[in-house]
Amino acid sequence: MLLVVAGLVTRRPSIVLAAGMLGYFVLSGLQSGTSFLAYFGLFFAAGSLLQACPYLCRPLPTVLFVVIGCALVRMDQTKLGLAFVVPSLTVAVGVRSWVGLRDVSKIGDLSYGIYIYAWPVQQIGVALLGRETPYFELLSITVPATLALAAASWHFIEKKALRFKPGKRASAKEMGEIPMDNDGAREYSAEKSPVGWYVGSYLLRFIELHQLGNDDPDARFLAWENTVIVRAGTLEEAFRKVEAVGRQQTVPYQGGLDGVPVRWLFEGITDLLPIYEPLEDGAEIMWAEHDSVELSKLRSRSVSLEEIRERFGRDRVGSTPAA
Repeated sequence: MLLVVAGLVTRRPSIVLAAGMLGYFVLSGLQSGTSFLAYFGLFFAAGSLLQACPYLCRPLPTVLFVVIGCALVRMDQTKLGLAFVVPSLTVAVGVRSWVGLRDVSKIGDLSYGIYIYAWPVQQIGVALLGRETPYFELLSITVPATLALAAASWHFIEKKALRFKPGKRASAKEMGEIPMDNDGAREYSAEKSPVGWYVGSYLLRFIELHQLGNDDPDARFLAWENTVIVRAGTLEEAFRKVEAVGRQQTVPYQGGLDGVPVRWLFEGITDLLPIYEPLEDGAEIMWAEHDSVELSKLRSRSVSLEEIRERFGRDRVGSTPAA
């Protein structure tokens, strides 16, 4: 009841689901119950709870879940105990990179194929070998068969199907007064912005003018990569404008309390992309695709408002490029 109230108050349906499935499992007879939904629903609810509450996936809660699960198993409540142990350990193992397992991606992206083919392969294995087949014997046959089907699915079906994945498309309404194709939408050029704006990045390198080794390719320097938007009719015009903006930052000046002659050197443009949406609140000006990123690394990229403020206080104090 407390879990249900907590779920309703915090507007977390997963908490309500976990509480409901736990209650249903208890009412169905706990360990002696025969309800398929009550037993396997526990695992689904536990996974949902871990997804909604990421802090439960940290090492301390994971260890706690395993200890509770093992204690329940010792109390002859194996089903409930496994519902504590299996989901938490599965997530703990799955979000980390393991030597050997990380190299499986060289074969291809097998995740979807494993998801699709595992169940039918298991059922076929039981049908052919019998329900009394030892668990590990059945596993030794179904796992290689599933992996083989998943690899074949990736190379002969999924990988080829990705070629037909549509590119970035937008309706005329989304793009303002931009002409449409006959189907009411349009795929835009990778070089030309339909709204006349481009986003570009350029690299600046900081040097002390009288310092030796300023042109040493193995020397290390402070560098800034700045990103700006420019209005232009073509990619070539945008390139020239971004370059001009970068070169404006290279005027020598006196740096620090000692007035040391310093300068930011323009090292070139690092990126240039058309903007496809009218500039307004919420408009997308640039994007980047990150393929096959570990979940732990993906989540580590996000920052809180406090971290952003701390970063500005740490990184933005000091010398800046002179205009």
